[in-house]
Amino acid sequence: MAIHRDQVIKDYQKLFPSAFVKPGEDFDGREGDSIWLSAEEPDTAIDGVPIFNYYAMSDRYEIGVLNKFMDWLRERGWYAEWNDPGTIFLYKE
Repeated sequence: MAIHRDQVIKDYQKLFPSAFVKPGEDFDGREGDSIWLSAEEPDTAIDGVPIFNYYAMSDRYEIGVLNKFMDWLRERGWYAEWNDPGTIFLYKE
């Protein structure tokens, strides 16, 4: 069962206090349960590795999202999807 969006946002802000994170409807006005993130934040890294890299060609990444962060999302019942190289959304599985 997926963790509520508000809790995922709080957990993300604990990991990355200065990162951009907003409810998805703030992006385009569409109602839903998504989370809008900037994939261009310099301080969003785990063990010094950026969590988002749209152009990544490494086995450290799945669809340009660091494997460790994808695991973090899956544990909460969420997944990531790109909007463009600088914008990523999180959705409930």
